[in-house]
Amino acid sequence: MPGVPEEFAPPSRKPRFATLPDAPVRPRLLADESRFAMRLSLLAGAAELCAFAAFARLCTHHAFTGAVLWAALRLARPLWALLGTVVPRGAVAFVLVAASLAVQGAALLSLRPDERLLAAAAALPALGDLCATCLGEAIPLDRRAAAFSYLDIGQGMGVALGLAAGAAEPRLSPVIAVVALLVGSIAIPDLRGRPGARATWSLDLRIAAAKSPFGARIQLLACTIAAFAAAGLARSEVPRWPAAAAPILGMWIAARIDPRTRNAIVLPTALAACSVVCAAVRWDGRWVSMAGIGALLSFGAAASALPASVAKGSGELERPVISSLTWSALSFGAAFALTFVPW
Repeated sequence: MPGVPEEFAPPSRKPRFATLPDAPVRPRLLADESRFAMRLSLLAGAAELCAFAAFARLCTHHAFTGAVLWAALRLARPLWALLGTVVPRGAVAFVLVAASLAVQGAALLSLRPDERLLAAAAALPALGDLCATCLGEAIPLDRRAAAFSYLDIGQGMGVALGLAAGAAEPRLSPVIAVVALLVGSIAIPDLRGRPGARATWSLDLRIAAAKSPFGARIQLLACTIAAFAAAGLARSEVPRWPAAAAPILGMWIAARIDPRTRNAIVLPTALAACSVVCAAVRWDGRWVSMAGIGALLSFGAAASALPASVAKGSGELERPVISSLTWSALSFGAAFALTFVPW
């Protein structure tokens, strides 16, 4: 409008500067919540370290019954979470950890421990779901995703460190498991909840999450990665230092590649293909050590890539359920291959 001062002129329909959305706000835990989530992730990670150190020992000894017992008790993690709604969660965790410590401590005193009993004791304290339900009740909804990230990172680190320790020194896996459980048991008192009823995820919710497109696909990929990586690792003579470094290196590589992938499925799919190659090389029989190192790399990368994929591809409310199903699928695939591998 001519003759009207600029401060009184009507605004233009087209903004002078482009309007851009703000950067996404990442949920951050408060200081006391962060310490609480850290302690529970330490407990869950210690349980995973104990289990996968025993699994690496099973890959050396190739015990059929031990692999079946290991898988059955690893899949019982929803059962322990359900039991935590009836009796205090701290009591459930204490009994499971104490039983595992008693059996593995006795194995330290035996010259020829029973491999089946040792594998069952190491797999018994599958406490991931128990810790996740406790976190879900204690942390407000707007910050709960960050707490579940703590838990997933702890479990992934436990898987990688357990495989590294168990593959490098299979004879010392009971010692490693006992030390890890003793360290993680400092978080058992944190499992006490608020007064009142305690809850867990229902069977219908778990079935619905397992049938969802992303849930079904990530479970299939986790099972495939673990199955073929376990086939590549079975009875492969891997030198000590490469065996100790390969899972940690795999985690580091996956953590660098994952932010550059298009979606949540790309990296797990690539890891499944790498695991198939490792199993094929192991079946060929000429590069057994290389197949074992590649399998450990795949396992370590999966321990980092699978939690990141679940965080990106699942909804906020169904994330802990799909995470639980993914870890269970990883354990089932590993034990299934170790049970039926022909070498």
